[in-house]
Amino acid sequence: MKPLIVPIIFFLALFPLFSQEVVVGISEYPYEPYVILQENNVSGVIPEILTLFAREKNLSISYKSYPLKRLHMQLFREEMIDLRFPDNPAWEAVLKHSRQMHYSSFSVPFDEGVICLESEEERVPRKLGILAGFTLDGFSVENDFPDLEVVEVGSIDSLISMLLIQRVDAIYMNLEIADYHFREQAESDQSLVYCRRFKPVSGNYYFSTSLNHQLLR
Repeated sequence: MKPLIVPIIFFLALFPLFSQEVVVGISEYPYEPYVILQENNVSGVIPEILTLFAREKNLSISYKSYPLKRLHMQLFREEMIDLRFPDNPAWEAVLKHSRQMHYSSFSVPFDEGVICLESEEERVPRKLGILAGFTLDGFSVENDFPDLEVVEVGSIDSLISMLLIQRVDAIYMNLEIADYHFREQAESDQSLVYCRRFKPVSGNYYFSTSLNHQLLR
């Protein structure tokens, strides 16, 4: 986790030096270890560092969590949220097309892709679970895997449960986050791996804003 500290400090040092409440919009889906949401309590690497520097800069940080699809829209509504985390310029490209978006100068690298049980990594999945609101990246179902059925699910824990009882053959998400939830549920020696037929994609998590770009200058 140490490599995250310097760029985040640089980002927060640019916050205005006056009393201000900054509302950060986050997904109801947890992003351990970056953001952990438990019974409306927000913790994790990002909130801890934000809180530390908010005190130094005389800022008040608060969080609002939303279903992912709703979070996309809240970013464009005045006085709803100031910043969103995580975000990426490639996400919701159609929705953002007519909006002026601004992103933080720092980023947190991540990998995501099609994940399956280790014993199934050579197989081509027939049914793929994905979190509602997520966008598949790195391949096209219609063009590359037309026989693949995509099932939207409302929570990470539900995705993991469906994978364990084989209601889906694979799931699409960040392997680090999926593995955290898998270890909470699984009682076997199985492991999660990326399916070999699908290449994982790499990207970065950013803070973003549409209406309050001065926070990211």
